[in-house]
Amino acid sequence: MKEVLIMTYELMTMLVPVFLAEICIRRNWESFWKRRRKRLVMLLIFVLYLAGVFHVTGAGTLYSALQFRQRPDQRVLQLIPFSDPDFSPAGYFLNLVLFMPLGFLLLWIWPDRRKRGPVPAAGFCLSLLVETSQLLNYRVTDVDDLILNTAGTLLGAALYMLIFGGGMKKKAGARKKRVPDGTWPRPPVRWEPWLIMGVMFLGRFFFFNEFGAARMIYGF
Repeated sequence: MKEVLIMTYELMTMLVPVFLAEICIRRNWESFWKRRRKRLVMLLIFVLYLAGVFHVTGAGTLYSALQFRQRPDQRVLQLIPFSDPDFSPAGYFLNLVLFMPLGFLLLWIWPDRRKRGPVPAAGFCLSLLVETSQLLNYRVTDVDDLILNTAGTLLGAALYMLIFGGGMKKKAGARKKRVPDGTWPRPPVRWEPWLIMGVMFLGRFFFFNEFGAARMIYGF
């Protein structure tokens, strides 16, 4: 139960900022709820997936940086690709699988991603953000993870194209017709996924104090 409380606290540090950001880009509360229910569910899935990525990878936070600032000798940085003699094939596979949903979800929720920007760039930037932040909590920052995460994003996008590729342009065009001009402020579709990723990372970075929460809940 106590572990669930800490995980709920971590989740809220990401959900609340992204919820407020979504309302701000639509200018008011009412316009947020006017979005189709299916669209809101899709966004919720994307947000929960990103929250899982930040949790599983142990992305660094401001508080982890303050906590470990006295132990610089524990910092591990690996910049030579695939040079670790103790590499784990299972670990490499998991790095691929972890980011496959990102490529899939980006094309599922924002079909115009294929035309307006390379999906792999999102995987690369998200992985780079996580790997760089891990310098703050002294986990291993490895270029292999960066390469494999980006490749996983590509595989996820390829999987979406394999399953739904033929209907992407039609789906995007139909969506434009269903949302008439002037009904409510249109979301900045092009930058929305980047905004969500950035806001969630910053919310967790500045507001998630894992050690402080554990100390309060467990009483040590």
